[in-house]
Amino acid sequence: MNTSINLLEKLRIEINSLDVILISTLAKRMKVSTAIGVYKKEQNLPLLDKKRWKVVIQTRMKAGKLKGLDSRFIQELFDVIHKHSLLVQEKVKRA
Repeated sequence: MNTSINLLEKLRIEINSLDVILISTLAKRMKVSTAIGVYKKEQNLPLLDKKRWKVVIQTRMKAGKLKGLDSRFIQELFDVIHKHSLLVQEKVKRA
């Protein structure tokens, strides 16, 4: 039983490490979204580019599928990421 606890702890440590990387990557993505918001504000462009979003979601779902991830999970994940990216851009546009 002791070995299975050790294995569980090792796996949890790995999850913790991956979560730190994931959060760091999301933070970097939001910084890029901020820069996009600045550009859109300067160029008087709309926040939502439906054509771009369609391409993004299709390519991310395809990439997720190639990695063995459920397409619904990828759809939901990128919907949330996209929603927050638009919120960041909206803040920039109002500033």
